[in-house]
Amino acid sequence: MRIAKSGPSNTLTLPSRGTWAGKAAASLRQSVSVQARVIRDGKPIEVTVTEVVPGDLVVLSAGDMIPADGRVIEANDFFVKQALLTDEPYPMEKRPGQLAAGTVLFHP
Repeated sequence: MRIAKSGPSNTLTLPSRGTWAGKAAASLRQSVSVQARVIRDGKPIEVTVTEVVPGDLVVLSAGDMIPADGRVIEANDFFVKQALLTDEPYPMEKRPGQLAAGTVLFHP
């Protein structure tokens, strides 16, 4: 913000509405970005869900959103609400296990 003096009165110059709104939107996006805890290169780190990559081990706790498709390696009472995907009204238990023969994995 600038204050410009012109003669006997002061004039207040504010940033344009577009600039202010853009900065506010960027700040809001950053403050509400969904984070994921992953183990990458043997070290636990926190990244945004858009930064989760193949090979990351995702560490989940109760109430966490699942940031990507994956395979359950270890679990203890792991129930997932998948109503948006399957219309199943109740949480489904997920367990570690082998992939079924013929399962096609996506590799970019």
